[in-house]
Amino acid sequence: MLLIGSKTNVLAYDVELNADMFDKEISDGVNCLKFGKMRGILDPLVVAGGDCSITGLNLEADDKFWTVTGDNVQAIEFVNWSNES
Repeated sequence: MLLIGSKTNVLAYDVELNADMFDKEISDGVNCLKFGKMRGILDPLVVAGGDCSITGLNLEADDKFWTVTGDNVQAIEFVNWSNES
């Protein structure tokens, strides 16, 4: 999967099938992207950091996570605080 973020959208592209998986509008834009799993959410997520928010989308482009931040999000990383797999 190739993830592309822009000022208005997140595009998830399947490079093996040469096809779009989804193209979703993100109102705060996209400064950074990360793909992974979050505790309490079954689906893996495409997480986009924008101008004042963080949005998590599943592979069907459904919103599964959203929160407001105090400033622009410039980097995202998943961290295992409990040391569990």
